[in-house]
This record gives sequence, C-alpha cells and structure tokens, in this order.
Amino acid sequence: MHAPRTFMVGIDVSKAHLDVAVEGKRTVVRFDNDAAGRAALAAAVAGAELVVVEATGGYEMATVRMLMAADSPVAVVNPRQIRDFARASGPLAKTDQVDARVILHFARAMRPAQIPHIDDGRIALAALVTRRRQLIDMAVAEKNRLEHAPQAVAVLIGETLAALKAQLARVDAAIALAIEAEPDMAARRDLL
Repeated sequence: MHAPRTFMVGIDVSKAHLDVAVEGKRTVVRFDNDAAGRAALAAAVAGAELVVVEATGGYEMATVRMLMAADSPVAVVNPRQIRDFARASGPLAKTDQVDARVILHFARAMRPAQIPHIDDGRIALAALVTRRRQLIDMAVAEKNRLEHAPQAVAVLIGETLAALKAQLARVDAAIALAIEAEPDMAARRDLL
C-alpha cells in the first residue's frame, strides 16, 4: 500500500534549469534541465500529491515525461494563468525562484487537473500536427505576398509554395500513419 501523497510542487522551467519549490520546504532547489538533473528531480519529488509545471514552449516536455515515468501526478499550466495569478496575489519580483514559489502557490490554490500520461506516439503526433499548422500558416503568408509580387519575385514565391505543398503532403502522410498506429485514435477517426 502506498503512503498518502501529502505535498505539492511548483517547477519553473527554463532551457538550462529547473527551479523547484516544494511545499513545506523553505528553499527553492535548482536542477539542471538535462537527463541527470531531471532524474534527480523526479527522485526528489517522489510522493508528491501534484507537481505543477509551467508550459514553456516545449522545454518542459522532457521533465513532464520523466515525472510521469516516475509515477508522479503532473499538471502543465499555461504561463498566462500563472502571470495573472501572480498579479492578483501580489509577488511582483521576477526571478526563477519567485516563479517556482508562485507556481507552487498556484498549485495549492487552484488545484489544476493532472494531465493524462503522454506516450511517445502522441508526442510525435502532436509535433506533426503543430508542423502542419506552421506549414499552412507559411503557405497563406506566401499566397498573400504573391498577390502583389512582381513577376521575378512571383516565380520565387511559387517555388516556395511548391516546397511547402510537398512538405505538407509528407506531414499529412505521417499523421495518417501515426493515427493508424494508435488503435484508439484510429477508432475515433473512423467514428468521425
């Protein structure tokens, strides 16, 4: 039988570091945002009721995956929510240690929902969907430029559009394969 989970954790993630505030501890601990640092972090917060991580454009994903592998419940929160919460609750200083404490305070007050386990297939699919959206955005921008481009530039824009279209076709094929490899996603696709 597992001991009850009794404390919460707030983690401020940057490219190089993970600043960790643990409920009941006075100091914020810094870990390197590399494999060894993330493993040490997972061991340090084992038994947490909830670990709240601020989304940071992807820098948080390896940490989230490591925590999930260690069976820690994780919530990933939009940075805007944390900023609004910080503004409303008072701390105005902007340091990684203060941010980690604000995230911990947010965790205690708001109790964000734990995210479901993320596997490699879903991460790859999410990256493909993001890339597809980027390609479409770039194609729209190029088509808008094409409307007013002189002939010499229009030819160059046409080449770029052809390359974007080819990459979009490859991404669409990869998305289809990723969905086919996940039985529950394939079933949802079939329902739609």
